[in-house]
Amino acid sequence: MGGVTQLMFVDEYLLLSGHRKDQYLRMWDLRMLGDSQKALLNRFPRQVRTHQRMLFGIQGDLVSFGDDQGAVRLFSLSSFEELVSFPAHQRPCTAATLRRESTNGKSGDLLRRVPGVVT
Repeated sequence: MGGVTQLMFVDEYLLLSGHRKDQYLRMWDLRMLGDSQKALLNRFPRQVRTHQRMLFGIQGDLVSFGDDQGAVRLFSLSSFEELVSFPAHQRPCTAATLRRESTNGKSGDLLRRVPGVVT
């Protein structure tokens, strides 16, 4: 796990952390910090092999993030399931932010199922 590049609260006790050169976005339960095994609730897989900052976004029950391959992935924060993954760029996708509406038509069918994604 590399240096922390982003921290974001999901609610009062849950925290997401992103790290440099790391293959996971981590979800922590801050009530369990005394026990590192219980504190780490989930690891969302992603490809980050560089020191470049890769940002993530949260809206409601969804977390979105990009990776080194230019893909965007959406996961449910409650079930930890991957909801969708799609190629967004030919270069690394350094940020994927959830929006209520999309300003471009590239998302197509995705917008019918989840909020728009701006990369």
